Amino acid sequence: MGMEGVTTAIVAFCFVGLAMPGLVKNRSQYYVALGAAMLIILFDGIAHMDPEGKALPALMYVACAAMQIVAFIALVLCAGGLSFEQFRGEMGNTIEVLRRGETHKEVIIPLPEEIRRKVDEAALKAERGKMPNPPAEKPAAPTPPPDDKPGSLPLA
Repeated sequence: MGMEGVTTAIVAFCFVGLAMPGLVKNRSQYYVALGAAMLIILFDGIAHMDPEGKALPALMYVACAAMQIVAFIALVLCAGGLSFEQFRGEMGNTIEVLRRGETHKEVIIPLPEEIRRKVDEAALKAERGKMPNPPAEKPAAPTPPPDDKPGSLPLA
């Protein structure tokens, strides 16, 4: 139909993932790509059932293109070890940089949560150290002694 080379590359990577399982870091995304590749093959077969028609082959071409996009993203994520949420966050950051119209793209390196927490703690400690007079904690107000007189009213 016109994009068989992309499908061939997707199927080839699926076979490479079977041959070298260490390459695949996220199995669920690999299986999504494998399922998308199977759907591409199915849609291509359906499109060839009616070669004279115009609507069905066009619909199947669009469906194949959508499945190729899904498979490509899933394979990139499974080989890179990213979750979809991390990928979405990275894409959101890139789009935000482009939306602001900056001339230089920011280099964004995702940090694991543990390292990010340590960096945040270090920044907070450094910020506290810069304060000339850190606020001292207020001492607790002394409690008044209990009033031993049974009929007296509290003044406070």
